Amino acid sequence: MYFLRRLAWVNVLAFITLGHAFRDVMYIDEVHSEIPTNLSITTGITHVIMAFVDPKNFSSVDFLPSPPLMPVKDVRTHFDNGTKVGIALGGWGPYSSSFSLVSTEANRTTFATNLADWVEKQGYDFVDIDWEYPGGNGAEKSFDAKAEIDNLPLLLGAIKEKLKNGAFISLALAGVPDGMKAFNTAEQSKSTWDNIDFTTVMAYDFVNRASNNTGHHTDVESSRLAVQRYIDLGLPAEKINLGFAFYAKYFEVSDACTKCLLPDGCSLVPAQGANGMDTFKSGVITFESRNIDPPAPPATLQESPNGTCGYNNASLDGVETKWHIVSLAARSVH
Repeated sequence: MYFLRRLAWVNVLAFITLGHAFRDVMYIDEVHSEIPTNLSITTGITHVIMAFVDPKNFSSVDFLPSPPLMPVKDVRTHFDNGTKVGIALGGWGPYSSSFSLVSTEANRTTFATNLADWVEKQGYDFVDIDWEYPGGNGAEKSFDAKAEIDNLPLLLGAIKEKLKNGAFISLALAGVPDGMKAFNTAEQSKSTWDNIDFTTVMAYDFVNRASNNTGHHTDVESSRLAVQRYIDLGLPAEKINLGFAFYAKYFEVSDACTKCLLPDGCSLVPAQGANGMDTFKSGVITFESRNIDPPAPPATLQESPNGTCGYNNASLDGVETKWHIVSLAARSVH
């Protein structure tokens, strides 16, 4: 999830299956914190996830956090009666690396106990584990990829055992294959699926900082394939929600982009270093009012003369230009 503390409104729509209820889930983070006061806008949302909390806060009773944004009782006033309110741990960035602290049974027990007590005290209905990603290829390098893969179901089991008053667990799952290292076979993944109530498949960021070429960062076919991979790994369809990104992404293309015939497949300037750190050659534009109606573009901005990727430098009298390509994002679903 390329959220980096900037997850705007992300509606997560569930697959509808016979005999199971429809879920409509949204995340709210501490940066994009405006929640509509008009209940006609939020009606029908079944689950709200407040994001994000650093998992290391639960390694000791001395570090227990405050609820992000506002108390749970205030969150509930913005939604239908009965809407479930959860808390997300992790997310894209350094927070997910804190899950490495649960590498032993003793640490997992302490973590789960502190988390369960805090969830009960704050009044949350569930916990969303947003570990990006167990086994590697997240924003931070894994300390021990194999241990992370082994510890994921053990951590979920420990949390499930300690949660009180019917509280449950949801799990965010990568859509990109590189983020799925923790899931190798249906047999190996079964204990993970057994410990969670539902999942959110992040059907976005298919083009990301690790990519070499432009493309769709979220699209129908890649989303379908991601969901199918998890079904093949034994994840029950009724536990799958499909995540929609309410943002577009942009990247800086290399000079070779002038030779592209289509905007898909142009080579990118590396958006991260060998250590996985951001080189600031990419970014996001969220679908918010401040971005939907941006200022007018510079008067010097020109369109490509032949409709291909990038400018034909020869037509610009030798003026060297640098271009960014905005990758397509999913449209809002109503």
